[in-house]
Amino acid sequence: VPVEKIAYFFSENKLSFAVTTDQKRFPMDQPLDELIEVLDPQIFFRANRQFIVTFQSIAEIHPYFKGRIKLNLTPATTEEVVISAERTPEFKSWIDQ
Repeated sequence: VPVEKIAYFFSENKLSFAVTTDQKRFPMDQPLDELIEVLDPQIFFRANRQFIVTFQSIAEIHPYFKGRIKLNLTPATTEEVVISAERTPEFKSWIDQ
């Protein structure tokens, strides 16, 4: 799968998946911890333990409780994607680049 087609990566039941912009899911051999080490930090951001997102996958950004941020992704996901208060400044600087 070309990197340009990946919307985000997520982890579920100890398995990692790549989700493409056309809503296809592909299982990955590596955990998210290993993936984030080889992905371009200009394009990919580790939102939390479950998600690595791309700028293009972010449909909406909402303020959330206690200084956190909630993301709505496209393609949509059933899981909530919340960025911790500690990572929020890093996320804001990444999104502003």
